[in-house]
Amino acid sequence: MRFGLRFKFITVIFVSVVLVAGPFLWFFISQQRTLLTDELVERGKILSENLARNSEYGILTEDKVLLRQLIRSVEPHKDLIYVEIMDVAGKILTSYYPLGYPKVVVTKENRVEDKLIINYTTSLAGEPIYDFLVPVWLQTIEEAESDWFIEKEPEEITESKETKTDKIGFVHVGIDLKSTYHNIDRMRNFSILTFGLVYILLAIIFSLFFNRVVVKPIQRFTIRAEAISSGDFERKININRSDEIGQLADSFDSMAENLKNDINIIKDSEKKLKEYSELLEDRVEERTNELEKINIKLLNSIDKVKESDRMKSVFLANMSHELRTPLNSIIGFTGMMLMGMAGDITEEQNKQLTMVKNSGQHLLNLINDILDISKVEAGKTDLFNEEFYIEDVIKEVIDTVTPFVNRKGINLLEQISKKIMIFSDRKRIKQILMNLTSNAVKFTDKGSVKIESKVLKNGLLELCVIDTGVGIKKEDMGKLFGFFQQVDMSSTKKHEGTGLGLYLSKKLVTLLGGEITVKSEYGKGSKFTFTLPLKYKGKT
Repeated sequence: MRFGLRFKFITVIFVSVVLVAGPFLWFFISQQRTLLTDELVERGKILSENLARNSEYGILTEDKVLLRQLIRSVEPHKDLIYVEIMDVAGKILTSYYPLGYPKVVVTKENRVEDKLIINYTTSLAGEPIYDFLVPVWLQTIEEAESDWFIEKEPEEITESKETKTDKIGFVHVGIDLKSTYHNIDRMRNFSILTFGLVYILLAIIFSLFFNRVVVKPIQRFTIRAEAISSGDFERKININRSDEIGQLADSFDSMAENLKNDINIIKDSEKKLKEYSELLEDRVEERTNELEKINIKLLNSIDKVKESDRMKSVFLANMSHELRTPLNSIIGFTGMMLMGMAGDITEEQNKQLTMVKNSGQHLLNLINDILDISKVEAGKTDLFNEEFYIEDVIKEVIDTVTPFVNRKGINLLEQISKKIMIFSDRKRIKQILMNLTSNAVKFTDKGSVKIESKVLKNGLLELCVIDTGVGIKKEDMGKLFGFFQQVDMSSTKKHEGTGLGLYLSKKLVTLLGGEITVKSEYGKGSKFTFTLPLKYKGKT
């Protein structure tokens, strides 16, 4: 416990007292130093001024004996270092040097002053001193011409006199500060010693009190905690006190008793848990065997489902292919009839045949989409990769959708980088771009549709289709690329579509090694973006 809680507490007390009392002690000593110094200066000032007043006659008569007797009257002053009495020209009439000659010489400039001059300087020995230079004045009193002063009081007579002064000399005095500083040092040492003794006494008292009230109870708590950690729950702390520490001791003993009971309960629980664990292992083994059998059945079922799905895709591909042949004939013959190649037709017949042709074309598009999806899912999609400029594909798409754009009265914009060479499947890229652009035109009634292309820093080609149409609600974003999903993009107008365009576009983009994303704000428009590698390295 040498550097334990008691040592830390005393250290905190010491630092606190030093931080609080240290500045106060320094301020007290500084004030005492200032007071003693000011007192010494005042005594020197009074001494020099008294000498100046009393040496008036001696200077006037140049009576050195009188002046020497005057200096002897101040010789008992223990701080006096030198005294000089001189005439107005600076000639020293008499002097007294108990501790040496003055370092400060009275110059002609000093003698011009008509007031007391006080300088803080050093003696020849380097000791700090105060130097006083006092002018000596000759005072003459002129009586009034009338004798009415006789009737007045002496004080009134004095006030009625006029005084004229003449400077006749100087008194030069030096006062030593060594004794004063010595007293200040003694006072400082005494204050520090007294403060130190008081602090040591307080530290001892605080240490004994803290040891009795805090440290010893904590030691008992430590011993009790170590006993509990070793499994001994019987020993008590036994602190008979009614304060917070006594309450803590009672609570600690109660906690130890509760901990003992809890440990016994835990041991019983562990015993039962071990029995249950053994029983559970047997049951788990039984269930594992059953699950393995079920898993084998599921794997067989999954293989059958995969085969069924593959057969479904093959069936759809074959059926779509078989359906396209007669459907193309229907569309072709209907077109020939509309062109009048089979003879003239009426306006109503023209209208009905146009509906047949449009419906046939719509059905053909649906069959083509189903055929493409079936091939993709069946893994039978053939890619024909070649080098081409992407701007050529964009222009073909623009030429295709321009009639629809003009019919709706919207703008078709483009911002494409020139001469971007790409090695990929030209037909599939055009199909993706055509699907996205057709959708944008379909759902845009005012504003514009814009196609952008650029090469990103990571070497990918980025194609964007941006429209100012109705936009997509947040709750519909998740089903946007679903199979046979057509998002309700407008509650007032129903748009035609198969619901396969975006699903097929995402499948084709993935097949070409790219990604497709969408950003949309309902009521303001959408932005579809897909990226493709400039050089496709997948299977062809």
